[in-house]
Amino acid sequence: MSLYNLTLVAAGLVALGVYLTSSVARRRMRDVDGLPRPPRESWLFGNLPQLFLPQNYGDHEFGWQAEYGDVYVIHGVLGQSRMMVSDPAALNHLLRNDDVHLAPMMLALGRSLFGRDNAMALRDASHRKLRAALNLGFAPAVVKGYLETFESVARGITTALDLGDGQEGSVVDISEPLSTATLSAISQGPRAHSGSFRRSAGRRADTGEHFNPVECLSSPRTLIASIRSPSAEADRFGRAQFVAEAMAPYLPAPFLDWMFGLPLPMFAAIRRAYELARKIEDQAIQDLAQSEDSNERSFEHLYAKILAQNSKRALSPDELAMQTNLVLIAGQDTTANTLAFALTELARQPALQDALRGEIRKARLEPATDYDSLPLLNAVIKEALRLLPAEPIGDKIAHVDLTLPLSRPVTLSDGRVVDQLFVPKGQLVGLAFAGYQRGGTRWGPEPEAFNPYRWIEGKVGVSEPMATSPYAHLLAFSNGGDLRERYCLRLTTVLNPALHCRSILEMQVILAELVPKFVFKIPDDPALAMRFRFANTLMPCNDKGEKRAWLAVERVQDL
Repeated sequence: MSLYNLTLVAAGLVALGVYLTSSVARRRMRDVDGLPRPPRESWLFGNLPQLFLPQNYGDHEFGWQAEYGDVYVIHGVLGQSRMMVSDPAALNHLLRNDDVHLAPMMLALGRSLFGRDNAMALRDASHRKLRAALNLGFAPAVVKGYLETFESVARGITTALDLGDGQEGSVVDISEPLSTATLSAISQGPRAHSGSFRRSAGRRADTGEHFNPVECLSSPRTLIASIRSPSAEADRFGRAQFVAEAMAPYLPAPFLDWMFGLPLPMFAAIRRAYELARKIEDQAIQDLAQSEDSNERSFEHLYAKILAQNSKRALSPDELAMQTNLVLIAGQDTTANTLAFALTELARQPALQDALRGEIRKARLEPATDYDSLPLLNAVIKEALRLLPAEPIGDKIAHVDLTLPLSRPVTLSDGRVVDQLFVPKGQLVGLAFAGYQRGGTRWGPEPEAFNPYRWIEGKVGVSEPMATSPYAHLLAFSNGGDLRERYCLRLTTVLNPALHCRSILEMQVILAELVPKFVFKIPDDPALAMRFRFANTLMPCNDKGEKRAWLAVERVQDL
């Protein structure tokens, strides 16, 4: 064969290869485009206002999931597509994939609010170093030391309810004492055992006053209540945020960080929250030099151990303070909100509330209460976390092309039936945790109903695949991160499994304190009805978008 003919054959083979490659690429690119999607509500904002700014979170999303399945697409800003994923196999893959990152705007917010090297932002070796160092704070003996603090904080809620009109039929915004209590608990942890911290932080055990964290960290509540909130002003801010989030993948990280330094009220609240949380931790670290407390569970002792580790695992004071910022600011209201949701559901179901009260009272007859041995108490907590997860959706972005496995096939618009999807680099993906925790038959009959007995009767995880999770197949603690290394720092498999999680223990203690002593009822006034809003976390609100959880509270009379 002549050189000319060989050249023609080679050129033909190259052309065929290019055609086949481009054909496969085009076919794969059609995967996302071929997914079902709801009609666009707005030419500019797409379906984002329906997703993030409804009267109740999920008003539209759960309907879309029922109609389109566990994987579909919604319209974003100017036609930008956003995948919505609640398929358990797909969620498992996304939560374990190092090539799927938090959306750029969320990373920039995290850097501004928690510090540049916070746990949300670190990856790979840096994140492993961080976890290894902080494991000292979650050893079984340390976590058990939290119990005394939680019980003291829970008794403080009882005192607050008694002092705040504990008469029959009084209506109370239960979110306020819950938020104050959980902030006090999370800002102390083992600190409650430390005399030097109590003196430096200004806590008085006799009154329960704790001015530093409560005063200093009130600004994040203002921030959170203003972002993606239904009030008119916050609605406008939320729509501007949609545009900023759409632009963020195309902007350099230094520009996003600079933007959060602009003299705007929302950004000022972020900076104040960061500065005041750091003030608390800087004071605590300074106390190390003066502390004479030899208690191994004291806050100063814990910090000293973490800071004094060998050179490969040691954290600097700045690194440690950033992680404590994350726990102080992000970890407090999520627990309080879940407790408010649980108490509201108990108020809606008096028979369930009575049954839980009876279980707790019976357990209190024993010398020591083992909270994990109370099946209904733990079922109520699981059901609250299932139906109303603190993070109902996680914003992610694919940093490379990837193939997404599915637990069940989907039919695309061109008729293809696929059990995996090609997801192109740069694709925005919404991890629909709330949708996963309500969808299908995996949760038993009537998954949209609050029914703790589904956990006791073994109806969960029988008929469908479940996502992998350290706690009850729930993704409430995922924080939009990597399940392998990034799930909630307070939830860890190296601890005694009976303890589960610091926040689970906190909720167990508070519910076990309140339910036997108080009867909770839904107020008669419909204007006080609770709504569920997404304001970076799911929180209880009134019809004006203000954080409120009104309940009629009265003392149990037969105590």
